[in-house]
Amino acid sequence: MSIALPWFQPVAPDGQPPLAFVLDTASFVGVASVPIGLICLGSALACLRLRPAQTFPQGAITALPLARMVVMPLLGVGITRWLVHAGFVGRDDKALQFVLDGGHTQSRGGRKK
Repeated sequence: MSIALPWFQPVAPDGQPPLAFVLDTASFVGVASVPIGLICLGSALACLRLRPAQTFPQGAITALPLARMVVMPLLGVGITRWLVHAGFVGRDDKALQFVLDGGHTQSRGGRKK
């Protein structure tokens, strides 16, 4: 049986909630994930052994970034427009359209007055 006392609020000596250190620790570790990932990538690249006569796939090196930067956004916008046309997404639901587009497009038309 517990009794709720409105005047009693457990606070740590630093004025934070008692378990705030858990959130601080998780935030600290989360911020370090990108540099640690880059360190792992660098160590993996350092272990690669390439032969001098080995050729690189120039077509794949060009096609993958091009597909990712041009084709995929166009495909996403096209799918979103089809969903609006088919009635799955409302024409006035600009927030959902923005989320489905991945933020690639801006709203058309001027500001509402």
